[in-house]
Amino acid sequence: MAKKKIGRIGKIALVALVGSSLTGSFVSGYNYRDAVQNEVYPPLDLDEKEVLMKLDGNPQAIQEFIATGKFSYDERFIGSVCPNNAPFCEVWTPAAHYLRTKKGDCDDIMALVHYALNKSGKVLFLGGNPSNHVVYVYPGENGLYGVVSNGKLEYSPPKYKTLDEIAQTYAGQYSVYREITLPNEDDVLLYSFDIWDKIKVGPVEKIMIKKK
Repeated sequence: MAKKKIGRIGKIALVALVGSSLTGSFVSGYNYRDAVQNEVYPPLDLDEKEVLMKLDGNPQAIQEFIATGKFSYDERFIGSVCPNNAPFCEVWTPAAHYLRTKKGDCDDIMALVHYALNKSGKVLFLGGNPSNHVVYVYPGENGLYGVVSNGKLEYSPPKYKTLDEIAQTYAGQYSVYREITLPNEDDVLLYSFDIWDKIKVGPVEKIMIKKK
């Protein structure tokens, strides 16, 4: 099925399997492009477009919207997009998917936040723990940074001077971090998981977070 052009907000959403590890292959040996060749989501309806407009450029509104969602690793998709026809699999969902389902874990909000904040920030990957974590870091006034996360208590208005300062707040839980720069194309953020062909990951060497 060919991709349908329906405007900036009303894009259709494709899904694809992507590995979440930042070491080795992102795809973990699975050819997700073959799996999602004909998988599509319906266009956003008027209510969903209105939600995106209310979130536009407003970190606090975005955090409040995320807080109304449900945390879950159980990500279910149309058709057999997961290996071995599993009912769910770990992927970074596109903005349109999370907007519609309001369900997922920390990585599932990244495309939505990046899109709604006009691609102004970047993702901070926190590792060194069996369950890794990501948060979105956005720039504010006076060169300071704020945080949006699936964890409501992690939200912060711009008050941090550097990404390292943000990472330090997680020092008791994680030992390394990396920066991830997401692509800026609307169609990629809204409906495509070819996003992984376009992200930029920080230095290969893991940056140690100093223990407090």
